Parts: sequence; C-alpha cells; structure tokens
Amino acid sequence: MKKLVRIVSTLFLGFSLSGCMNVEEQKNIVNISILNSKPEIQSILEEAVREFEEENSDIRVKIVKYNQSQAYQDKMVSMQQYGNTPTILVIDPTHIGYVEDDVISLEEEPWVQNISIELSDAAKNKQGELIAFPFAVEGIGFIYNKSVLDAAGVDPEQINDLSSLEEAFKKVEASGKGALIIANEDWSLANHFLPIAYSLQGERGSENANFIEGLQSGEVDLVTNEAVNGLLDTLDVMKKYNIYKDAPLVHINSKCAELMGKGEIGFYYMGNWVSTEIAANDPKNGDYGFVPVPVSLNSNDYGNNEITAVIKYLVIDGKNNSPEQQEAAKRFVNWLVFEEAGQDFIVNKASLIPGVDNNPIETQNDFMNSIIDYQQEGKVIELNNATLPDKNTEVIGDYLRKYLNDEIDRVTLLTQIVEHWKK
Repeated sequence: MKKLVRIVSTLFLGFSLSGCMNVEEQKNIVNISILNSKPEIQSILEEAVREFEEENSDIRVKIVKYNQSQAYQDKMVSMQQYGNTPTILVIDPTHIGYVEDDVISLEEEPWVQNISIELSDAAKNKQGELIAFPFAVEGIGFIYNKSVLDAAGVDPEQINDLSSLEEAFKKVEASGKGALIIANEDWSLANHFLPIAYSLQGERGSENANFIEGLQSGEVDLVTNEAVNGLLDTLDVMKKYNIYKDAPLVHINSKCAELMGKGEIGFYYMGNWVSTEIAANDPKNGDYGFVPVPVSLNSNDYGNNEITAVIKYLVIDGKNNSPEQQEAAKRFVNWLVFEEAGQDFIVNKASLIPGVDNNPIETQNDFMNSIIDYQQEGKVIELNNATLPDKNTEVIGDYLRKYLNDEIDRVTLLTQIVEHWKK
C-alpha cells in the first residue's frame, strides 16, 4: 500500500512539474493577430499561419474573423475604438490613413532593399518613413477567357480603344456566348472602376493629386471632365452588352467567376484576386489574360493601353500591441519574404504577385503572368484610390449602382459625386 502511495505521489509530482513547465513555456509565447481584408485567401492564410507557428514555436497567430458583409473599414475602426487593434492589418491604400498615426515604421526592415515596385504615397507617414509592406500587387481590367475570344475571332492585343472593345463584344455575342458581366458590387464600382478616371488626369502623380484636392475643395467640375466622361462612355457600352442588362443588380460576384470559368462569357471587369475562383469552375484549365479599360476612341491616349493596379499592404500596429508583439509581427513578415514556405504561400498557394524581387518561384498563373507582362512593358498605372472620401463605397457606390440600373442619368450621377466629395 505504501509502495502504491509512493508511486501515485511520484506520478502526481511528475504531472505537477510538467504542468509548471507548460505554464512557463506559455509565458514565453507571444500572441499576435491579423485582420485580413482578402477573404478569398482566408483558408490558405490559415494554413500558412500553421506552418509559420511550426517554425516559430514561441509565436501564436490568430486570424480575426468578421462578417464579410461588413465594410473592412468599419471593422478596423471599431477595433481601434475599443483599443483592440490587431497586430497586423492586411489593408488597402485608401484605409491606411485611418491607422497612419498608430502603426510603426518599417524603414529598417531587411526586405526594404528588395522592394521592386513603386509604392503608393500612402505607404509612408508624414515623416516620410515607410510604414507598409507591399504584400501583393493586384491588377485590374477586363479579364478575358481566351478560348471564348478565339472562337469569336477576337485578338485581345488589338483592343486599345472604345471602338475595338465594342467590336470585340459584338463578335463574342455573335459567336453565341455572353459578351460581358459587370460586377455590380458597390466596392468594385466606387473603389476600382470610377478611380480609373481619377488616375488619368495626368501622367505624373502630382497632377492626379492636384485633381483630388480639387474634388475635395469643390473646384473640379466632373460634368465636363474628359477622362471621367470617357470612362462613363465605356460604362455605357458595357451596360449595352452586359448579359444581365435587364436586371444588372441581381447577380452576385461568385456567379461572374463561375460563368467566366465555364466559358460562357468573354469578358469580366475585375482583378486577379478572382483567379482561384475562376479556375475552380474551369475543368478545361483554359487560358486567361487582361486587357485595359479604354477611355476614348483614340488608341494612343494614355490609359487605353495600360491596366490599373493596386497594392495590398501589411501594416503593424504600435498603439495597442506591445513591443514583443510588434517584433513577432515583423518576424511573420520576414517569413513571408525570406523563407521558402512563406514564398511558396505568396506565389503558389495564394496566387499573389509579390512586391519584392527576391521570391525565386516562377508563376504558373495566367492572370498573374498577364499582369507581370504589363509591368515589364511599363504599362501599369497605379489606381488613384488611396484618398477616396469617407463612405465612398456606400455612397458613391450606391450612385453608380443606380446609374448601372438606369435610375439616374449621367449629369445627376456626376453632380451627386461632386457633392459627396465636397462634404
């Protein structure tokens, strides 16, 4: 009996010591969090986090979940107000201003020398210090299904003005396929499509910045603006050939990707982030690419041969996260840049175009390669959407949806947009 007691006591002591060791180990673990604005890579990001944790046992990463019907900006600002800002924010340039004073400088990070793209002005703070890591380059334009275009006798390389775009739509329709789907989401129309015109006010960034300042002060008249009207001329043609033109607000974005992947439509205005969803609906593993959104009848005009691009950034909060958490977040970013598993996640698993030049993995994705081709030819324009007005998605997006649905005319649309900017 005494022997049994000694055995039990020894086991209990062992368990107690083991428990103490686990507690000590837990004390050395740093917990960080990520708020992800790219829902299409959510599950893939979760896998990457698990790989990172296996290689970095002293760090635990939580991906903050939120209802995707809620605006990212609202979720981010709400967490800020409660003093619960995630350690890492996957963020668009237009949202960086909301956290600029709270995030840390990344000026001294080792990957800075590897940046291979021109960064948005939003990526730097008022002191000129870099505060954002270029997580992914995203190209936007007309995605095309090459097999559909081939069958219709359309050469995408010949599309470089509004006339050639409409001719392509006509040929696709004549072949028995749908010419086009227009994504009707407010964020797509207000944050991506309309800012094409904001980006074409001049070939120098300063000219576009002056234009935005003029919108804010009420000095710019959009009703007579050439680039804005040219873009709306293109939208009018798009409305004409939209397969949902009789009810343009009823379909959902996932349906667009499905029809593109199944080869039922020729064109779809969107960004390369839908590539995985399109490929999932394509049993034939077809070929795809991008053509620019033309804004005039002159093929030589600036913008008719260039696609627009935006950069997704990562920023690290320094207000509600400790120095230990900030360092752990930096390690995660460095893992993405320099470690083989992180590089594989960026290119192969998430189908992202890296913003640094040291990733050795060659892309096998048509969408990515098409954008890279435009980059190499110097035919990419940074989308001027870093300084959009508050509630741009909801308010201006609603105006554009009404225009898409023929509820308001062009003058009313542009007048309402100007009034919102002035507010």
